[in-house]
Amino acid sequence: MSFNTDEVNILVHRYLVESGYSHSAFTFFNEGGLDKTNLRAADVPPGALIAYLQKGLEYVSIEEHINEDGSLKQCEEPFTLITPHICSNLKKTEGRLRKDGRSSASSSAQDLLLVPPPPFPESHVALMKEHTKEVFVLAWNPRYDMLATGSGDCTGLLWRLPGQTVIMSDENGRPIYEEPVVLRHAMKGTEKSKDVTCVEWSRDGEHLLTGCYDGIARVWGRDGKLEHSLANHEGAIFALKWNPSASYVASGSYDQSAVVWDTATAQPLKKWARIHEAPILDLAWRNETSLATGSADKTIKLLDLKQEGSEPLQTFRGHTDEVNTVAWDPTGALLASCSDDTTAKIWQADSPTCVQDLKEHKKEIYTIRWAPTGPGSDNPDKKKLFASASFDNTVKLWDVEVGKSVATLTRHPKAVYAMAFDKTGDYIASGALGGSLYVWSVKDGSIVRSFHGGGDIFEIAWDRRGERLAACYSSGKVAVLDFRK
Repeated sequence: MSFNTDEVNILVHRYLVESGYSHSAFTFFNEGGLDKTNLRAADVPPGALIAYLQKGLEYVSIEEHINEDGSLKQCEEPFTLITPHICSNLKKTEGRLRKDGRSSASSSAQDLLLVPPPPFPESHVALMKEHTKEVFVLAWNPRYDMLATGSGDCTGLLWRLPGQTVIMSDENGRPIYEEPVVLRHAMKGTEKSKDVTCVEWSRDGEHLLTGCYDGIARVWGRDGKLEHSLANHEGAIFALKWNPSASYVASGSYDQSAVVWDTATAQPLKKWARIHEAPILDLAWRNETSLATGSADKTIKLLDLKQEGSEPLQTFRGHTDEVNTVAWDPTGALLASCSDDTTAKIWQADSPTCVQDLKEHKKEIYTIRWAPTGPGSDNPDKKKLFASASFDNTVKLWDVEVGKSVATLTRHPKAVYAMAFDKTGDYIASGALGGSLYVWSVKDGSIVRSFHGGGDIFEIAWDRRGERLAACYSSGKVAVLDFRK
């Protein structure tokens, strides 16, 4: 199959003639040198250019949506010539809603034959089913007994959850909870591309941020009333964070840009347009004015509001695949990152090369977390630790000073997608595709609690007291697990 430029030009010329652009057609005919060929517009079938474009677009759409087994992905989003296509099932989960099910390798047979770990008692479990689609993100309020969740059903929900061991139960032992406040991100009939990708509370617990696939960040009061809509992006928001004092909000988007907003005026304070060459997947504030952004372009940028112009203070290079997560340690001196290249790296702000290259995982690393221990934390006398969760089905705990893992937590049968330390740093919870959730002792690596809620786990979080654990699922459920004895 082949064609030459003259054939392309005659198709364009025929289109111009059919569309009534006679002057443009005359000019194009001569400037394209068509008068020197034997090709004539009259020899081209009517509508040929449009027909070829439609067939080509159909082929590209199929190529984009075909799975490895030959089946087609379900996608409701239109496929167009110009606008970048984002699948309706392209999920991030603090979305980064894009890696669902990419790894489903099983653990060893020996692991699966181990004695089952102790489960959460049924009386300590509440399953809430108000969302109608996948629940991608959640966050506990840092001051009040409230939980925020965000879903593919275009809503966020605010749950008021009393602090007793069992939320409340009816005569059959089923949990009862107050009806949640609904944060609607779309009017009825306009739900496409309105998945909620991010939720984050301000430090005082009075305001909630939500990011959405429509490119708009929203600020809500604790009562569920919409306070501001922050619109400056041209694509889905994948990262959204308050700075420490909640005076600024930073957003990172599919459009490769980062924006910092003044929360007092709800106006953009500074925009780094196309600061990356691919979507921004995560960001992390270092202090009141500087932040790091991680991107699918394999780089990390250090940005500062005090810096004139739109150039980054530093560009960290070293990853060979998408950067999924970035996180500063409690002192703000060390930046951790993880990537699809199977490595985690530790950086210092004044150097473009990493100071630690952690290479023990065998597959993509999706999530990293610093323990709330060591200098700058609420537990300064405990050892500084760092954790990584991978699609190789494991969680690793690292001693960053020596650059080696001190524990490998192996029990999940599928890719580990989410994890969180409790406030003491003594326990770490992990959740995986397939629905397995474990709470591990950091001290000895043993499993102290387990739960299986059905569906893939996208995110988990501890409440402010370290007493309850919440997990959200691809099935639309939210589980609240009471960790108290």
